Amino acid sequence: MITKNDLRNDGVEYISGKTQITARYSNNCITVSLFPDYPKTEQQLSLFLKIDGQNTVTITDLRDEGVSTTKSGYGRLIFNIGIQLLHLYFGSLKTPSIANSINILGKASPQSDLKLSQKEKILNIQYREKFWEDSGLKYVEPNNPHSEIKATLDSLNIRKEGLCGNGCSKFIDINCFWSKLRKPTFFSDDIASLHKTQLNTDKILSADELISLDKQETLAMLKAKRISQLTTILIMLIILTSNSEYLFTSTFLILALALYFISVYLLSMKVVDFISDYKDSKERKAEHSQGLAELKKTIETVEESNNGLIWRLHHELIIRDPKLDTETNKRLVKQSKEQFFLSISNQYVDYVEYINKAKAILI
Repeated sequence: MITKNDLRNDGVEYISGKTQITARYSNNCITVSLFPDYPKTEQQLSLFLKIDGQNTVTITDLRDEGVSTTKSGYGRLIFNIGIQLLHLYFGSLKTPSIANSINILGKASPQSDLKLSQKEKILNIQYREKFWEDSGLKYVEPNNPHSEIKATLDSLNIRKEGLCGNGCSKFIDINCFWSKLRKPTFFSDDIASLHKTQLNTDKILSADELISLDKQETLAMLKAKRISQLTTILIMLIILTSNSEYLFTSTFLILALALYFISVYLLSMKVVDFISDYKDSKERKAEHSQGLAELKKTIETVEESNNGLIWRLHHELIIRDPKLDTETNKRLVKQSKEQFFLSISNQYVDYVEYINKAKAILI
């Protein structure tokens, strides 16, 4: 559970799927930022709640950058977070009676409508009025798009129904947030997910084994080439002895050389298929490729379905075993947090080692 001090320090954070939300109190203002296409940061929605004195909050801005607040539901989500943070800040979660003495002020602003058509402006004004009134704020001057809006904290409404444009809920409990200083804590479900994770490496070959198989194939190809050369020479001798009248003519020599190289190449391709070392190498490489594809897919599925599993576990794991806090593991954890799952699966050797160590620690 986050505290008021968490807001004052480095702030708090929530990440799930494509949704990242951060909040922090600084310079008498609570700033809530929503990134709906995490880990990308091009799209951002920010809510600014200025704390004026002991009992007044001014909504100074609800700013969107590349995010449609009117149709996406992100405006509702970020304001729901803002309401909860205000209750946390003023202590009205523990003492609800405080909330009716906290004044919430603001001003409806159609500034973002300037580039819209008249029809679109009217629709946006209507939406904005409905949004603030549904949130519990009243227009001081009804039908005035520039009207001041006001309410008390206890009259603000948290609307929990519906989903946002990226599929996340319009309501997220702030108890799901964590302090940026402490990082996320994991739950029993995370430990269960860890121990259910089965990373099958039976078919995976090491780099040395793959090099050995390459050498095995090369030797098999050389063997096939020698067999093909001897076979071709034998055939040509038979032809020569039966057609001695053409022997050593320029036409014959050109045809003979062409036949030799073509025959050696074609025979090599056929003969090598019957050499057991070559067949064994190809079969083991095919099994390796299939096993590797399955392992990578499993890693990506585990990470995605758990919103970055090793990132969620890492903070607690390094407390129990500081040896896990290596540069390699830090890189994996960072990619897990930022949801670069494909990049993680390409480091399957390090990932499998991390998961095995984590299982041994979190028995």
